[in-house]
Amino acid sequence: MKKTLLTFIGIITLCCLILTMVPEAKSQTQSVKVVSYSYYIDSIGYLVVVGEVQNQGPNTISNVTLTGVVTSSDGSEANSYAQVWGQNLLPQQKAPFYMEFASQSSSGGAWNNDISDVTLNVFKADPTANYQYPDMAITNQQSYIGTNKVGQLADYGVFWVTGNIQNTGTQTAQNVTVIATFYNSTNQVVAVGYSDKTTVNPYSIEPQQSSTFKLGAFDLNQSIVPTDKKIETYSLLLQVQGPILQGTAPIPVETPTPPPVSSTTPVPGDSTGDDSTGAPISTTVYIIVIVAVIIVVIAGLLLLRKPNKLKQATSQNKNKPKKTKK
Repeated sequence: MKKTLLTFIGIITLCCLILTMVPEAKSQTQSVKVVSYSYYIDSIGYLVVVGEVQNQGPNTISNVTLTGVVTSSDGSEANSYAQVWGQNLLPQQKAPFYMEFASQSSSGGAWNNDISDVTLNVFKADPTANYQYPDMAITNQQSYIGTNKVGQLADYGVFWVTGNIQNTGTQTAQNVTVIATFYNSTNQVVAVGYSDKTTVNPYSIEPQQSSTFKLGAFDLNQSIVPTDKKIETYSLLLQVQGPILQGTAPIPVETPTPPPVSSTTPVPGDSTGDDSTGAPISTTVYIIVIVAVIIVVIAGLLLLRKPNKLKQATSQNKNKPKKTKK
C-alpha cells in the first residue's frame, strides 16, 4: 500500500513539474516605446495627448494599450488610457495614439495650460504569430489645407491628406483603413487622424484593384494654432482587418516617419511590465506537452494496476481445487 501511494505521488509530482516547464507568451511591454508626443486642449475643454509608439522588439505585437497620468500645478491628477491605432505591428513599425483626459482640477471645468507633468506607460503589448496582408501600397498621395468656411462642408483650416490605395496581391483586402501621424517643424507629433468606411472607396479592395481615401488631422485648425502646432510633415500606416496571415512576417517598408526628437514637453516615464522578449509559443507546443503528460499518467496507472491483478490471480489459484486424475 505504501509503495502504491508513493508511486502515485511521484507521478503527480512529475506531471506538475512538466506543466511548470511550459513557457507562456507574455506581454512584451518593454519592446514598445513611446517615441514622441505632445498635448493640447480641444474645443470642448479636454486635454488631448497625441503621440507615436514604436515596436522595438523582435516579435510582431498584436495590439498596444497605454496608460497616462496628467498632473496639474495644483497637484491634482487625471488618469486615462488609450488603444494605439495600429494592430499586428511588425518589428520597428510605428503607430500613433490619441488619449483624452477630463479635468480633475480642484476648480473643475476645462483644462488650462498649467500642466506640470505627463507620464505615459505601455500597459499591454501582446506578441502574436499573425500579421496583416502585406501586398498593399499607397500611391498619388497629396495634402492641402481646407478653405471652405460655410455650409455643411466647411473645412477651413483642416489639414487633409488624400491618395490612392493599390492592392498588388492576389487576395481581397478587407476593411482597409489609413492612419496618419502629423509632425511639426521639429518632427514632434502634434496631431493624428484616420480614414473610415465613408472616406475609403471602396472599403474592401479586390486583387489588382485600387481605392481612394481621404483623412484629416483631428482637432487642430491650422488657421489658428500656434507655430509649434503647425503641421509640416506626416506619415501613413495602412491597416487591413483581413486577410490575417501566419508565419514569418515580411520586413516592413520604411515610411517617411521623422525620427523622434527632444522637446520641452515632459518626457514619458519608463515602460513598466514584463520585459520578456521570447517568441510567442504556438498551440502545437502546448498540445505536445499535454499529450506527454497524459501518456505519463496512463503509464503510471498501468504500473499501479499490474501488481493488484497478479495478487488477485495468485489468490484465486490457491483457492481453486486441483483436478484429480480419473
